[in-house]
Amino acid sequence: MIIKALVTTFMTTPALHLISKIFDRHRKSVKVKRQKIMISFGLPSSGPNLLRASKLIFGTSMSQKQITAAHFTQGMDLNMITAEHYAHDRFLPIEEEANWLNVKLTKIYKVTKNISNEIASVVRDEKIDYLVIGSRYSIGHHSIRKNIKRNYWDSLLNKIQGNSINNLFNDKTEDILNKTECTVFILVCPNRFEKITRLSIIIDSDADYRLFDFIDNMSQSLISIQIYASNKIENESYNKHLNKLLDNGSGITEKIVLQRYTQINKLTLKNKPDELIISTHRVYKNIIELYKGKNAVPNLLSIRFKDSLSR
Repeated sequence: MIIKALVTTFMTTPALHLISKIFDRHRKSVKVKRQKIMISFGLPSSGPNLLRASKLIFGTSMSQKQITAAHFTQGMDLNMITAEHYAHDRFLPIEEEANWLNVKLTKIYKVTKNISNEIASVVRDEKIDYLVIGSRYSIGHHSIRKNIKRNYWDSLLNKIQGNSINNLFNDKTEDILNKTECTVFILVCPNRFEKITRLSIIIDSDADYRLFDFIDNMSQSLISIQIYASNKIENESYNKHLNKLLDNGSGITEKIVLQRYTQINKLTLKNKPDELIISTHRVYKNIIELYKGKNAVPNLLSIRFKDSLSR
């Protein structure tokens, strides 16, 4: 019996070592998938704004994600030397901001006939999880138009295209949304996107509660969190999600102000440089219309969630 036990031990020990090595090799070969963020910008001045907004959205988890900065030029016939200098000029502001924020960027630059198609193609081929873009409302604002010709390459762009920057960068937001399937963040920002200390969240339906997920990353720098909720939302559901938000232990209870509304087009929203409004894309245009009457442009972050495509 002793001999049998020894034989069994000698036979099983090598087998166990072999199995262990196979599993160790398997564990080493399995890599954790890093989520991908693509920041697609037009004007050089919009690049840093989109990067700051991304940092605000994702907080410390941004260091664990793969960040791509993309700029696409439409229909320009540039030689290689001119294109190299042009691309360098486009990326310089966002690269400087990335260095300041300690964010590593991968760059994509391409001349294309259709910018929306190119963005959609990269999102699909690179399996982008989050796309961050700007809206024409931020580009068309007068305070930005004053600065868009501050260097030679912006002037060159005007000469080649034969029209204004404002006309060149028409609003392609809807076209991009229709051609992509990832979560898309749309930033409206009339000026430099500075430190945000006040947050306003629009809850217009039960599908909008997921906006609460972004509060935790932003809460430390906030002094005020205004939650506007539609009267059509049931009280039980509203209270349930509010309690869940307050129970997460981030110390935001004293910062939150609650307000109900009957119609979104009658909301009274402030327009402060340190305030950001967050909404789902479904009510994006309603909020813009609120400010059009005031001849103003708010800091607005509108989100089209990936899973909302099937709704």
